[in-house]
Amino acid sequence: MSDSKNLELATSATSKIYEKVNTALSKNDSDKRWFWELLQNAKDTVVHSKGKVDVRVIISKNEDNEPFVRFEHNGDHFKPSNNRFKFDDPKCLLLADSGKIEEDETQREDITGQLGTGFLSTHILSLRILVEGIFLDKENQFNSFSFELDRRYTNKFDLAEKVEKSLNQYDSNFKPIQPPFVSFPTKFTYFLTDNKESLENGFEVVKKGIKGIDNFIPFVLAFCKEVNSVEIIDDLNGSQS
Repeated sequence: MSDSKNLELATSATSKIYEKVNTALSKNDSDKRWFWELLQNAKDTVVHSKGKVDVRVIISKNEDNEPFVRFEHNGDHFKPSNNRFKFDDPKCLLLADSGKIEEDETQREDITGQLGTGFLSTHILSLRILVEGIFLDKENQFNSFSFELDRRYTNKFDLAEKVEKSLNQYDSNFKPIQPPFVSFPTKFTYFLTDNKESLENGFEVVKKGIKGIDNFIPFVLAFCKEVNSVEIIDDLNGSQS
């Protein structure tokens, strides 16, 4: 049965998600920006710990023969909010909320990504994303989790139902785990068959994004101290870089 609180959250978030997704899909440069949005979010996870993050992009097919592009990183885990006016990190993704208020903006000038709103622009790859990660709760227990962000919709009411479904899934699938974790615990899998336009367009968006990586990643590695490495594995074409 649906949680009435989740219904309220879905209702309040739907208009923002609807607007941001449609804006991202209509921008001419969104097909080149998806990787950089994800890289910024990965980089931001290690800013406070002063660590480094390794990133991996995998282009392949799953057991159901669905082509996908997966962005993985080994940065710091998802964290709970320490303020009652902010959502925990994973819920920011569900509700398109950056999790930041004005006070944060002045205290966290080295953080460039937006876990909620900026992330929506990556729907240019696909309207269906599987999110997997590790969450440290307020009792200092690590939990693995996964949920699907399904933005396939025909109208706002349809989208609100999808948001509510994701919230219900989110609430029910946290599983306690203990270190050590897998080497790349945070994963965002984009199913290219659910690209807004077509599968062919999905592959074209991936191609443009990869081209941008090849052109600019040497500068990122040279000047961004938080990024340790970027690896691209293309199983469909048998290449790695």
